[in-house]
Amino acid sequence: MRAIRSDGRRVTLEQGTPSPQAETGWVVLRPIRIAVTREEAAWARGAPRRGGPAVVTLGRECVATVASSGPGVDSALVGRRVVPIPEVVCGTCDRCRGGLSAHCEARRDLGEALDGCMADAFALPARNLVATPAGMDDDDAVMCHAVGRALRAAQVADAVGRRFVTVVGDSAEAVLAAQALARVSTAVRILGDDMERLARCERWGIKHRAIAEVGRRGDQDAVVEATGTAEGFALALGLVRPRGLIVCASPPREPTDLAPAREREVTVTFVRAGSVSEALAALSRRQIDAAGLIARRHRLADGLDALQAAVSQPVVVIDP
Repeated sequence: MRAIRSDGRRVTLEQGTPSPQAETGWVVLRPIRIAVTREEAAWARGAPRRGGPAVVTLGRECVATVASSGPGVDSALVGRRVVPIPEVVCGTCDRCRGGLSAHCEARRDLGEALDGCMADAFALPARNLVATPAGMDDDDAVMCHAVGRALRAAQVADAVGRRFVTVVGDSAEAVLAAQALARVSTAVRILGDDMERLARCERWGIKHRAIAEVGRRGDQDAVVEATGTAEGFALALGLVRPRGLIVCASPPREPTDLAPAREREVTVTFVRAGSVSEALAALSRRQIDAAGLIARRHRLADGLDALQAAVSQPVVVIDP
């Protein structure tokens, strides 16, 4: 079996990796589409990987089919098209029982603590599967993790009643977050450097401008920072008003200076993941449009090139 593996120092495409087995309550899945995340692209370029096994198969976001089921799993699942929830939780700790299962004390993440989906097959508990709506395109389904984060960022930003709301960035997360915010507010704009990419926002009535053209007047009620860079965070600080809100929709890849936020009493919050089920529902109802956000496609055989391309492209997809 082929798999893209990381030993914490380098990432390689390995042949002959043992095929996964479905233990009790688990299933084996075969990926149809795999979305490359920014973190995975950073690991491929030498950034340190968080804890977990010394060697692990990468990949956390995909749409897949169920290949086989283990004991205790309904065999009718085999052949179903699903989107896996990448966080495997215990379901019994205080956080899980308190509605904070995404922050389970024993959480294991696909592609970090568990072998991920950048392979010909991978295993996951059956309870972590969400059925893909009939008729939904695979390209839409694989975008549901990004859509989930965007919906969560919009929820946290709470644009209802705010006079000025800005999204910083031209990534897929930025464009999707702008759409989600625009559903509840007409006071949304998006700023970025790739104006051709941002031009698609016209179809949703979202104002867009180049970052270089915008002043830092400190008058925005809420800013969604979707670049994951120190420069993007600094821009967000220059845009937000005192006692305003900054929502970091992409995990920061660089150290950020929080002193100005503390001085101006700005609330800074972070979004790590959203609901897969809510994202699939929003896509199915055409409330969010993810069409055209996939910039490049690669096969698993050239998956290392896909990881490198994801550094600068909004979304890169691997098709096994």
